[in-house]
Amino acid sequence: MELYELRKKKGLASSVYAIAFVKNPAIEVGFVALSQDSNPKTITRIKLNAEKRMIYTPVLIPNQKIYREDEAGNGYQIFFSENTIEEAAHDFVAAKLTDEFNNEHSEHEKLEGISLVENWIIEDPKSDKATQLGFELPKGTWMAGIKVKDEEIWAKCKNGTYQGISIEGLFDNFETKMNINKNTEMDKKEETAKSMGEKLDGFLAELKGLVAPKTELASAELQDGGSIYTEGEWEDGVNVYTDEALQTPAADGEYVLADGRVMAVSDGKVAGLREAVEEDLMKKKEYMEKVEQLAKYLVDFKEELNSVKAELSSYREKLTALEAEKEEVKKETSEVKAELSKVKETPVGKSAQKLSEVAQREGRFNNALRGERFKMNH
Repeated sequence: MELYELRKKKGLASSVYAIAFVKNPAIEVGFVALSQDSNPKTITRIKLNAEKRMIYTPVLIPNQKIYREDEAGNGYQIFFSENTIEEAAHDFVAAKLTDEFNNEHSEHEKLEGISLVENWIIEDPKSDKATQLGFELPKGTWMAGIKVKDEEIWAKCKNGTYQGISIEGLFDNFETKMNINKNTEMDKKEETAKSMGEKLDGFLAELKGLVAPKTELASAELQDGGSIYTEGEWEDGVNVYTDEALQTPAADGEYVLADGRVMAVSDGKVAGLREAVEEDLMKKKEYMEKVEQLAKYLVDFKEELNSVKAELSSYREKLTALEAEKEEVKKETSEVKAELSKVKETPVGKSAQKLSEVAQREGRFNNALRGERFKMNH
């Protein structure tokens, strides 16, 4: 059976000029439109991201042999090399064709609200983003991340109306291998064996999927907005990322989750997850420490107050003693006055009173005389 390699047609800025959303993606020869192919291995898988409205899908897979038939019903195969695929991926973006989408390869049904926003070639399948998204694809595969803003188109992606994408482009054909045996029966046996082998491969893949644990993407919202992501459960040692594609490791530090828990990250891995209860206990401990400080302050204040009260009591005792002394002095003074009063009533007292009055009169007379003299001299 003829096998053809498709290569970039000379003189074109980009061999791929559009991408179609289709029900059954595949590859055709010449004026390429990927659609209507019975080979299950050529069906492009889609990964949906509901939050970001993103579709992640392979566009072209290197060295993938795809069975086709010409108008006469003759079968042949086509494939793309790694170099051709990488060149096509780069040219498509450079030519600014990232918004060129249509429905089932109809040039009259252009799809709006769709853009190719991520475009890359798988370099290392083990660590590539495509593998983390769940794909098993070889090195050199052209991958795309497509943003779907249109509600109707997004609904068709979810309900299965669209199950893949197909490229539209123009390539030169280079025949690379011809089967010498043209026996029809041998061709049929070859196709039967090939079909059985593919079915066996599919069965083994399904069996592997049942046995091998699936990597589930886990996410957690943060109190200050945004989210963080990891594979599987949130447990110590698990890698933490800030993007859903698991490409950007989270910076070291503590992250407060929406439910109040605090997750520590060290070297891009989970290094401890504190429950909200523990956080409350920490706050309670801090509160109790402040209460203890206040209690100690009150004890000190009480001791100071008692000391002041003792001093006041001492002052009161002294004041009481002084009041008693004052009363004693008043009492003694009254007694002295009484005694003096008695003395005045005696003959001696009366004589003394008269002498005092005479002395006072003489004193006033002398003062008057001095005043006259003063006036005369003045």
